[in-house]
Amino acid sequence: MNRPQVSMLLIVVLLALTGGASSAAQGAQVLPPTIISFDVDVDSITLADAEAGETPARLTWQTVGVQMSHRLTLYAYRVNRWEPMLPPDAEPLPATGEQDFVIQHALTFSPPMISLVIADAFGQVLDQRIVIIPYAPPDETVPLNIDSFRTDVTELDAAALAAGTARVPVTWEVSGRQPTMHLVFEQVLESGSVASVELPRPNLWIPSRGEGVLAPLPTASGQSVRLRLRVVDIRDGNTLAVYALPPLPVVQRALPPAVPTVPAAPVSPPVSAPGQNGSSQGRSPAPLEVALFVVTPETIPRGGLVTVSWDVRNAAELGIWLVEPGGRLAQFAPNPAPQGSWTVAVPSSYVDAATFMLFASDAAGSQVQETAIADVICPYVYFFDTCGQTLTCPLEAVTTVQAAYQEFERGAMIWRADTSDIYVLYRETGLVNRYRDTWRGELVVYDETPPPGLIKPDRGFGRVWVDNPQVRAGLGWATSFEQGYTMQHQRSGDLKYARLYLTLPNGTVIYLVENTWKIW
Repeated sequence: MNRPQVSMLLIVVLLALTGGASSAAQGAQVLPPTIISFDVDVDSITLADAEAGETPARLTWQTVGVQMSHRLTLYAYRVNRWEPMLPPDAEPLPATGEQDFVIQHALTFSPPMISLVIADAFGQVLDQRIVIIPYAPPDETVPLNIDSFRTDVTELDAAALAAGTARVPVTWEVSGRQPTMHLVFEQVLESGSVASVELPRPNLWIPSRGEGVLAPLPTASGQSVRLRLRVVDIRDGNTLAVYALPPLPVVQRALPPAVPTVPAAPVSPPVSAPGQNGSSQGRSPAPLEVALFVVTPETIPRGGLVTVSWDVRNAAELGIWLVEPGGRLAQFAPNPAPQGSWTVAVPSSYVDAATFMLFASDAAGSQVQETAIADVICPYVYFFDTCGQTLTCPLEAVTTVQAAYQEFERGAMIWRADTSDIYVLYRETGLVNRYRDTWRGELVVYDETPPPGLIKPDRGFGRVWVDNPQVRAGLGWATSFEQGYTMQHQRSGDLKYARLYLTLPNGTVIYLVENTWKIW
């Protein structure tokens, strides 16, 4: 074989080899991002250990097809939503790796659950895997028992009961509880029937050990209030254990209005001269007087302590309350003496100020009402221009999350990567619906074809649009393609009708409150 022939043969061989390597590399690059395995090293956990939140565990995973533009995120299921397990500034998770964590109770009736998500640069979920840590079988050696159910309240005011403002702080502890057992706080009425005395809360689950406030109901003819804690099987309602408080007597005592009013300026009583020979005859009765009613300190951090001090003279009845931001009476000083103090841990739901109210009356029926206010330091600012409006202090700092947005004929859809929620905004009615993103990569089948110039929504938006006829009717067809962006969002600190502020891709700020939305 001559030299030219040898050279040509070598070139052919080299081209074949490099072409094969290139083909192999290209084949590796087109692998879709996929979670091959996702496991936890804890087989099961007891309810008591889950609530204690002290059990360590390790997650391990293996993936393929994960590129630099993709991100792996771990979520834990708590209070009916998926929450990121790691802070936003944590190091990116590797394509194959492990993560230590402590198992926390989900604060629902579900067992602890962890999710691993692969998302693209726009935050769209590409693959997801969930591990469930099941509850261990019941331990027959630890029977169900209500270990304690207590209150420091010794009596209830009849007027407060009638006004619906009476409150009974309680503590409780239950052992031997199983995952399907539910705690019920109720009042046994005169007829023998029962009624719930629980205040509204966002989720059904009640921890086995805790503290809270009950709202007792009025009784007939001043009969005592009978409160009890009952453990039931949530599946059928059968009673498994009962613990009753001692009956709380109902007494007649003056009660101020539920919403404090601005007290009138005090009028100094006339001073009468003493009688002859030092006699006190002819004197007017000693006037009702609030010599002192202050809070210390006057400015506190959110969730801080406040000491209320007072000095009330010649009062027959005296009451001191912490007033809820909405105007209702909340906590009260138990059996206040004419002079005294009361230290209160102000709940973190008080984001602007904590208002305390004093109400006193004397034997002649004169009344006086005063307020003292501790300002709460607002640690956050809104991320947008408030346009001079006075808003309630934000509940939290502004945070960012990957999101997706798509315009429709009569509204828009927004997807959030952190919660997998899809908001459907209806422009004509100003209403908003929230759906879970259930799309997992399957083909979305449409039974209609959009008119020229309009678009079928795809992926998660398409799944919601196809599965919900009211969404199709309310939004119409998409007018633009889905676009990813980084959303800013922040929640207001309003105790009622809290607002969720968030941004659109063009920087417009909107807010959601209840089932409505508006442009800020």
